[in-house]
Amino acid sequence: MATHTFVADRINLNNAIVIDWDRGEKSSVPAAIDNSNGTFTTDDLTVTVFHYWRDANGKLQSSLSLRHQSAPEKPDWPGCFQPEEAVLWTKNQGPDDGPICIKFQKPVSAAGAQIQILGSGPFTGTLTVYDSTGQEVEKFSQPCQSSSAGDDSATFLGVEGADIGCIEFNTQDRHPTGFAINRLSIVR
Repeated sequence: MATHTFVADRINLNNAIVIDWDRGEKSSVPAAIDNSNGTFTTDDLTVTVFHYWRDANGKLQSSLSLRHQSAPEKPDWPGCFQPEEAVLWTKNQGPDDGPICIKFQKPVSAAGAQIQILGSGPFTGTLTVYDSTGQEVEKFSQPCQSSSAGDDSATFLGVEGADIGCIEFNTQDRHPTGFAINRLSIVR
């Protein structure tokens, strides 16, 4: 099994490529991300992002919304990401909310993003790491704090190690308002 190290600060991912979820589109209303087409490419690096969850009847559902961290004159996502930054939100899925899964077209050596719940208070963020064969190789959990400060203080969850094929962001305790992640930093 490969050794993977938790990374608690984006600045520690040297020479990272950043994938911005915005795709150049800014909107004052949430935009749905189609799970069948959640592919993002930057600098010849491609990732596929999806979010699945089960409804009250156990039926598999998919959803992900694009929001923007609120600025004083543009209310949208009332969180603690960088002002006007694009974020991917799981929406209100309740106790059966699933992770935000990010698959890399080619394995990478490091990746991470900031995470927060919609609302204020403490929560535990989790980052699960899979190798290129789909085997879980590591799971990290981190105490986090969510607020509406809009000050880029959301907790960063990242990983370094060989053969990272997929990562999943989640919260240990489900929140009725879901959670979001911001831009993804990746090292090949």
